[in-house]
Amino acid sequence: MKISSQSWQAQLNHESAHPSPIAPEAHDTAKHPSSSLIEKVKTMQLAINRLESERDNLSHTVSDLKQLIQRLSLEQKREAERSLRISQDLSQKAKRLENSLEISREYGDHFQKIKSFWVEFIE
Repeated sequence: MKISSQSWQAQLNHESAHPSPIAPEAHDTAKHPSSSLIEKVKTMQLAINRLESERDNLSHTVSDLKQLIQRLSLEQKREAERSLRISQDLSQKAKRLENSLEISREYGDHFQKIKSFWVEFIE
């Protein structure tokens, strides 16, 4: 069972303000060093509070880092998709140019003959 820091602090304050009627000698600071124990408990409680605060801060930091990683992952995925589209577009353009070059090689002689005909005809 976890005791919250507030309930523990309240219990300490209540016990120090209202000594137990069953054993009044237990609260006598001359016989028992209960004040030093209370100080130790308060010091430990402060340390616990500090550690809990640090844990919460670290938890928030981890959460922020997870979100950052997710955003970076999504951004990299989008960049990869964009690069893939550009690559595909360039590949299609290269195929069109190869087809144009092949047609030019195959029918280039015919076009030269037509050009020569018209050059002779016009002169």
